Amino acid sequence: MTLFRWLRPLLIILGLTACMLTGSELLARALLWRSSALTDRVEVAFGYSPGGYGDLLPNINSVERLYPIRPYFLQTSSVGLRNTEELNDDPAVFRILAIGDSFTYGFYVHNQEAFPARLQERLHELLPGQFQVLNAGIPGYTITDELSYLEDKGLRLEPDLVILGVYTNDIFDLSPPMRQYFAREVVLGQAAPAAAAPDALRTFLRDQVALYSLWRNVRYGFVEWQVEQQVAQIIPDLPGIHRLYEDITFLQPQAHQPLWDEYEQTLRRLIATLAARNIPLVIVAFPDLSQHPAAQNMPD
Repeated sequence: MTLFRWLRPLLIILGLTACMLTGSELLARALLWRSSALTDRVEVAFGYSPGGYGDLLPNINSVERLYPIRPYFLQTSSVGLRNTEELNDDPAVFRILAIGDSFTYGFYVHNQEAFPARLQERLHELLPGQFQVLNAGIPGYTITDELSYLEDKGLRLEPDLVILGVYTNDIFDLSPPMRQYFAREVVLGQAAPAAAAPDALRTFLRDQVALYSLWRNVRYGFVEWQVEQQVAQIIPDLPGIHRLYEDITFLQPQAHQPLWDEYEQTLRRLIATLAARNIPLVIVAFPDLSQHPAAQNMPD
C-alpha cells in the first residue's frame, strides 16, 4: 500500500503529461502543422571558396535568407560561379565573364533574375546556343577585388569578353573601414563549413512530430532575427558611414582624391591586363537613387 501511495501521484502526473502532449500534438496537427516540404527552412549556405573558377562555394542549391523579408534562390555551379548550368567547353560558344559587386551577383534576386542571366537569355533568343554568360559577381567587391579575381581565376576561364559592373559605391568601398569588411582576402576567409548529413532521429521528428516542427520554426525564426541583428551591426559600428559615402561619391569627391586615383589606376591595370590578352571589356554603370536631384538634392 505504501508503494502504491507513492506511485499513484507519479502515475497521475505522467498520465496528465501524456494527455497534454497528445492533445497539443493533435491540436498542432489540426491547426498549424504542414509537411516539412513546406515548413522546412534551409540553413544559410552562402559562403566563399578560394578554389574553382568563382569565389562562391560550389554546388549551392538553397534559399538564402540573409534578410527574412527578402529570401532569394541561390544556385552555383561546380566551379563556384552563380550559374545554373555548368561551363560549356565548346570552343564555338562565345564566353562572356561578368565581374562586379552585388549588382552583378544579384543580391536579393533569384539566379535567373540577375543581369548576367538576363543577358544570356536575350542572347539565346537572338542566336541560340552561341553564348554563355558567367556570373562571377561578389557582394562588396570593388575594382581591386575584381582585378585580383581576374588574375587569380577569371583569366583561366579564357573569356571572349569581360563585363565589368560598376556601381557608385565602388570608390567608397576602397576606404579603410569598408576594406576591413569586404576586401577579397577578408571575404575568402569567410568560407562556410560543409553541411553535415541530416540526423536520422531529427529527420523522423521533423517529418512525423508536429510539435517538433513547430519548435524548429520558432528556433529558426530566432536564428534569423540574430542574423539580422548581426548584419545591422555593420552600420552602427561605422559612425557617419552614409554621410561618408555621399561625400566621397557625390558631394566632396575632391576631398577624397586619393581614393579616386586608386580606382583609376587599378581600372587602368585591369584594362591593360585584358588588352594584353586581346579580351574586349564592356563597362556597365549602375546609377544610385541618391543621384536623383529631386529626391535627394544631389548634383546632376
